[in-house]
Amino acid sequence: DRDARGTVTITITVPRDSAGVVTGPGTANFSAQVSGFPAGTAVRAAHIHPGAAGVNGSPLVDTGLTPATAITLADGTGTLTFSGIDISQANAQAIITNPAGFYFNIHTVLTPGGAVRGQLVRQ
Repeated sequence: DRDARGTVTITITVPRDSAGVVTGPGTANFSAQVSGFPAGTAVRAAHIHPGAAGVNGSPLVDTGLTPATAITLADGTGTLTFSGIDISQANAQAIITNPAGFYFNIHTVLTPGGAVRGQLVRQ
């Protein structure tokens, strides 16, 4: 997976008050474009983790992908889409307040600890 690359767009939809403070739980949608994986790579997990650059954290927002529902990248490229993933009020507020304190990680059979990782940024 050393040549693997990717980008992800994460859209968090939550209720907010007039000051922009999250007032309840919501959902997250993920669209990840990946490339450079060996042909036939099985992507078996993808999550948002807490942690600044270079710091590891446990999964916080899980896309629901598991080894049993792995997505195989036939030619090493693809788009991974996960919609309507539940996100708590507290987690949504934390990510919105400090996106750089979180990262998205894609896990494969070859690199179960994480093949592609990137810090979140607000756009």
